[in-house]
Amino acid sequence: MTTTKRNAGFTLVELAIVLVIIGLLVGGVLVGQDLIKQAEIRSVVEQVESTNAAVNTFRGKFGGYPGDLLTSRAAQFGFTARNGADARGDGDGTVEGWNGTAATANALGSENGLFWRDLSQSDLIGAGFNTATDASAATLTAATLPNWLPQTKLRESTYMHVLSSQGRNFYFFDQISATNATGVITSGGTGLTPLEAQAIDEKLDDGVPLTGSVLAANALAATQPNYTLETAAAPAAGVCVSNVLTPNTYNVGEDFAAIPACGLVARASF
Repeated sequence: MTTTKRNAGFTLVELAIVLVIIGLLVGGVLVGQDLIKQAEIRSVVEQVESTNAAVNTFRGKFGGYPGDLLTSRAAQFGFTARNGADARGDGDGTVEGWNGTAATANALGSENGLFWRDLSQSDLIGAGFNTATDASAATLTAATLPNWLPQTKLRESTYMHVLSSQGRNFYFFDQISATNATGVITSGGTGLTPLEAQAIDEKLDDGVPLTGSVLAANALAATQPNYTLETAAAPAAGVCVSNVLTPNTYNVGEDFAAIPACGLVARASF
């Protein structure tokens, strides 16, 4: 008797079904990652909007801006004591930094440190900031920075900082790694990817990196405008703003969109 041995294996139909299932799984993962990223972007926008609202509520209740609150009002309402000199609770409507000797936007200390502590103490933001004093935030590290500044959900090293520039208040989003002995901030210009920066800019402003109320900036500075704008360049890894088009655009080409290369300044509503 002759027996026929049947070779085991997948039919074309079975292989097609497997490939479809794999495609659906991969697609689901990618969609899930995209949803997570969109949620992270929204959280940054919400940080700006909720902080604006908190500051305006604070002003209505206490008669001044957090951090910038006059010495007499800080004492009256039980906030951390401040000197009252320039950038130390002077009530001029701008939230300034302090390096131990002078007002400077690139240092963390006094008004821009107490800004978050005042909001926290008044229960207008959720984070429990209770460390800042009327002095420069000297020699902070990655371990101690979260006691002074709010982190973003984009990544733990990307912080939200407040500064004044040309009589206006701004938020600064970037990688911040430390402060030196006088509180001067070390920022890397790599807190956001070009794609993240563009998405935030589009939601808060015009989506153009070097115009409007949201700007691509890679560092803080001691002189006006107190931040350094990104420089447009040929698309490459580590470039935030592309010079290919006019006006310049964020460097969101497929090869570079997800590489951290940007910081942002966004005008506050107060």
